[in-house]
Amino acid sequence: MSLNKARAAVHAVAWTPEGRRALTATQGGELALWHGSTFSFETILQAHEAPARALAFSHNGNWLLSTDDGGGVKYWRPNLELVKALPTAHREPVRGVAFAPSDLKFVTACDDSTVKVWDFARCAADRTLAGHGGDAKAADWHPRLGLIASGAKDTLVKLWDARAGGGAIADLHGHTAALTSVAWNPHNGHWLASAARDSTVRVVDVRTLRAVAVLTGHGRDVTSLAWHPSVETALASGGYDGSILHWLVDRPAGPAAAVRGAHEAAVWCLAWHPAGHVLASAGGDACAKFWARPRPGDPWRDTAQRDQEAAAGGRGVGGEPGVAGAGPGRGAGRPGSAGAAAAAATAAAAATAAAAAAAGGLPSSVFGAGALPPGLAPAAGGGAAAAARKRGRDDALPPGLGGGPLPPGLGGTLPPGLGGSGSGLPGPPPGGGRGRGRGRGRGWQQQ
Repeated sequence: MSLNKARAAVHAVAWTPEGRRALTATQGGELALWHGSTFSFETILQAHEAPARALAFSHNGNWLLSTDDGGGVKYWRPNLELVKALPTAHREPVRGVAFAPSDLKFVTACDDSTVKVWDFARCAADRTLAGHGGDAKAADWHPRLGLIASGAKDTLVKLWDARAGGGAIADLHGHTAALTSVAWNPHNGHWLASAARDSTVRVVDVRTLRAVAVLTGHGRDVTSLAWHPSVETALASGGYDGSILHWLVDRPAGPAAAVRGAHEAAVWCLAWHPAGHVLASAGGDACAKFWARPRPGDPWRDTAQRDQEAAAGGRGVGGEPGVAGAGPGRGAGRPGSAGAAAAAATAAAAATAAAAAAAGGLPSSVFGAGALPPGLAPAAGGGAAAAARKRGRDDALPPGLGGGPLPPGLGGTLPPGLGGSGSGLPGPPPGGGRGRGRGRGRGWQQQ
């Protein structure tokens, strides 16, 4: 997790094409640069006088575009050297920006309900695409064609021919609230994903103009989208409630994975690392976070993430159930409050057993009454050995119970695991996970 020094909502995040750096744009108009491997802060720049809204790197990695609430667009080098400023590109906040596949043109979407196509070299608008009945909230350029998709407050997704003016070539219906994000699938170029304030994500095949999938799982507005760079059907979405859901379009029944409470406020932007192993997210809690799947067999989980999930769901936080009776929770870690109390009780029992072992005895409390093997459990009247002695039949008892010498391994001290000197207590019963949560007690490590 990375936190800006000046707390301000983060509206956009973008990776450099080679994945060595991540860039964020904030409500304060600042651009912050983060290392792509260590995720440490590198530099920050006061780039805009108004809140920064959108970022886009060119495909060749040589240029960066940023937009702001004042309607401005700025050209940058990757080292954050300002090259050109277009302060009056639009009259109102510019919500979206995207490069053409050739990097010779780019598109912007604005709250003035227009979408503009720009010539990058001339720094001038080629054409203005008008037709939305409300603020244009997002725009994306097709990965291979001169086709532009835009989404607006009028609940419509429109498709435009970037080479010609005039009206939209198609309108996509289906959403019932304002659009927040649109994104072309970078692999097949046929699927267009759109997110809206109706809590749904729709994936449409533009060849048939029909929905391939309608993804429902967010509790509130869906605020951001990001296609996976190497898995064609994988899509991530962020919500106004701070959750991040992962989807497989060919399995639309429910999210493939969910991170509830990923942020403490709306997730305004998502961006996959070009290699696909890290997902960057940022939002209204002034944080940029970097997510990765755990390695196979790795039981550890981010405690901060689990705390946020518990806060989002109103649940207590604890470790895995085990010998210490840890509180509810998932993943490995320290036990919660209930687990801490049980761990303390177990430690007390351990001390009692150790003292008894040092004195040569074996308290029944270690295993419980009647839990010792037959012949070793104390019985009324002094046990089997005492009764045999009373009858004068000591020689009839088996070795080790009073009738003869103890066999090797049972003489003098008990064998390891039964409380003898240097043996310690028996190991924990199965299921004793080593939980990790808010409690500070330590449970048994599972064998």
